[in-house]
Amino acid sequence: MNQITKILTLILILLTLISFVNSSLLVNTTTDKKILGENEIAILTIKLLNDSETELTGVQLRLQADEGIKFAEGEDKEFTYKQIEKMKGREAIELKIKIKCTTSKEQRMNIYTYYGVGEEQENASVVYVESKPLPIELITSTEKKEDNGQNKIIVNYKLINHYGKSLYKVGAEILVPTPFEVITEPVFMETLADEGIIEENFNVLVPIETDGEYQVILAYGYIDSNTPHYFEKISNVKYAKTNYGLIGLIGLIVLIIAVYLFLKKDSKVDIKGSA
Repeated sequence: MNQITKILTLILILLTLISFVNSSLLVNTTTDKKILGENEIAILTIKLLNDSETELTGVQLRLQADEGIKFAEGEDKEFTYKQIEKMKGREAIELKIKIKCTTSKEQRMNIYTYYGVGEEQENASVVYVESKPLPIELITSTEKKEDNGQNKIIVNYKLINHYGKSLYKVGAEILVPTPFEVITEPVFMETLADEGIIEENFNVLVPIETDGEYQVILAYGYIDSNTPHYFEKISNVKYAKTNYGLIGLIGLIVLIIAVYLFLKKDSKVDIKGSA
């Protein structure tokens, strides 16, 4: 057997082994909801099975979706990666990932889970969800304010029921990062009648030394005909840390200029009076 034949044989064996390893990894994906409204959250469940007696190492998952679906992992992402270091023979693993609908249009959207062992994810499991407008009217706004040296964020929330029937367990709250403090309690109504309104102005205290960009999440939901709906609307707020040294320097410069102008004016008055 010449050298070229040996190399080709080794490559064929390697490809066969890779194919065997990938074929032993089975992946199935489902969602807990098939129809979503704008900002609505659903759960994507990924079930993995090592269908062999051999341990798998370096299982890689790459998730992406059609426009209108994001992965809600702290922030809304267009794609995300997951890695499982080891799967024992015949081991089954289940992952749950939050997804979010970002459109109110009626459309069908696929969610793709590409998977494999090692760097390449050559196989895929696909599941779809649909979006449609929901018969509610949501009015929100987020504004930053300063009150007596205290930074504040005010999130205005108003939801109107246009279902033509009552909604149940309707509520809303604000989720903020650790440095912030929500001083308004969550709002809740056991029943919201048709054309009824639930509203609240949520106040959030922000430390004076806050610097950078943060996310404030309005979480709201209700139950319609025994079907729960949960939503998250994200607002980004930016703060720049106050430079007190610079403020002091500017204040000193202003003071010097003021004193100079005062003395100059006073000098002109004395000269005029001596003529």
